[in-house]
Amino acid sequence: MTDRIVYTDATGSVGSVFCAEYPNGFYGPLPPREPANAAIYARLLAAGVQAQAYAPPPVDLAAYIADAHAALRDGGVTIGGMRIKTDAESRGLIDGAYALSQAQPEKTIDFKAASGWVGIDSQTMQTVAVAVGQWVQACYSAYRKLDEGRAAGTVTTTAQVDAAFTAVALPS
Repeated sequence: MTDRIVYTDATGSVGSVFCAEYPNGFYGPLPPREPANAAIYARLLAAGVQAQAYAPPPVDLAAYIADAHAALRDGGVTIGGMRIKTDAESRGLIDGAYALSQAQPEKTIDFKAASGWVGIDSQTMQTVAVAVGQWVQACYSAYRKLDEGRAAGTVTTTAQVDAAFTAVALPS
């Protein structure tokens, strides 16, 4: 176990101390207010242990992009005032309802949107199916651009990823 002091803010006033007495660390203001912890802190400083800034673990940006894409793609979309689920199961059900509406265009499709039950005619079912397809494609287009940017070194932060996915919209 290497003794270390890690602080978490710019002033170094909050941190964790890891040492033989506290292998899992103790957390609090630096220097610690409790006499026992203050004594340990003073001993570490006297021994030359330097406080170091906390460095968060690196983010796996490829995994972050993939997870953000899946959450957006599967999170649903609003079409014509109806909130439509867009997870894989819902997309399959929409495809089936669309196929049925094309085979039997005179029938009304009972459809449960995320916002509730609706009766959908063939034309509206086509609008929903196409819009869901466009939504999924818009999500994949953003995913591709971000993934290619990551590989090229132009996308390097989660903030860039979040901003790009926030900008995804259903084509009009």
